[in-house]
Amino acid sequence: MTPSATCGIRVFRPAPGAPPAWQEFRDPTQVLSATRHEDVLSALATAQQWQEQGAWVIGWVAYEAGPAFEPALPVRPDSTTPLAWFARFTQPILHSALPVPFAPDQDTRLDWQPTQSLPDYRNHIQTIRDAIARGETYQVNYTFFLNAPPPPHPPPP
Repeated sequence: MTPSATCGIRVFRPAPGAPPAWQEFRDPTQVLSATRHEDVLSALATAQQWQEQGAWVIGWVAYEAGPAFEPALPVRPDSTTPLAWFARFTQPILHSALPVPFAPDQDTRLDWQPTQSLPDYRNHIQTIRDAIARGETYQVNYTFFLNAPPPPHPPPP
């Protein structure tokens, strides 16, 4: 497991008996990142230990970490994304609302464009439907990238 850079995370979470609030987590006291399958279970155990010690823990486990739990699970190799990542925090900063730096208008909306054509998308969906019909799979989480250029001018402060 390798340490990672510091981070900031905002989470909307209603606390029991309190009005909903944003919780902001900054400057973790510890961060760990598992990049090998054999380190994933240890990362989970460490995150659980932190939580049991009273720390706030935020993290995730990637789909590609599956072989850490069941070696027979096939996944695509991806050496750039950690298989598991966790950060330990002492306490969140509470906000009743997030600051809004600017109001979106016609000049600041992004022009999102898919990275694949409509015919390619339809072909991929048909391939998935055919695989389901043959019983090769029962579910596919199909995603694709959207790209957008930055706004033509920076938003006002």
